[in-house]
Amino acid sequence: MELTIKNGDLLTLQNEINSVLPKTKNTVLKFYLTALFEKSIDALKPFNKLKEGIIKEYGTEEENGNVSIKQFKTEGLDPRFAKESDLTEEFKKYLELINQETTISYKTIPVKEFDKIESDEVYIILNKFVNLD
Repeated sequence: MELTIKNGDLLTLQNEINSVLPKTKNTVLKFYLTALFEKSIDALKPFNKLKEGIIKEYGTEEENGNVSIKQFKTEGLDPRFAKESDLTEEFKKYLELINQETTISYKTIPVKEFDKIESDEVYIILNKFVNLD
């Protein structure tokens, strides 16, 4: 099957898979999830290349060695009250990348493979890859 999905959702999918994997001893499910994770890595290669370019061009190195992009034009702005006009141009470029869509091919995961997983978490993106029948 194929699914058109935003880059940001693929990043969320990777986090969800990383959350499920340690909770299962089901080898079949591990194969499904590992294959899906690898497909997400491939699908995100163009995104990562463009993201690195934005970071190199606009990023500033922090004391801890991390590089970040300034999000708001005004320092100390509360994100809850920010408007789009408050965002820096470089952060808008990053958001455009996050919201770009890509198509990923995958094999649906039968819901029965998740039978023995106990979790309070909700896997919103991973659910799109599960066959509920």
